[in-house]
Amino acid sequence: MFVCSALVVLNLLSGWYLQASAELQGIKGIWSLRASSTDTFDTFLVVSFISETRILAMNADDELEETEIDGFDSDTQTLFCHNAIHDQLVQVRVITFGSSH
Repeated sequence: MFVCSALVVLNLLSGWYLQASAELQGIKGIWSLRASSTDTFDTFLVVSFISETRILAMNADDELEETEIDGFDSDTQTLFCHNAIHDQLVQVRVITFGSSH
């Protein structure tokens, strides 16, 4: 089973059109974040999976590409993330202590 995820942009003059799409398996959460509180549009698309987090951003050619956010842990599942005051970003993630045996 897979979840098909799509970024759709609404053009009020000509209706809906598809900007980008990708088949992604096992998505646990998805959020959009702004790099700065003064930005007009969101910069990042954070996609959480069971054991990792991927961060996507639009490049200069208006294509989604994988990127990093300083301080974000991409090697674990993100439970929640959001913009905070003073251009800070918050990531709530899974932390595993010890061993299971």
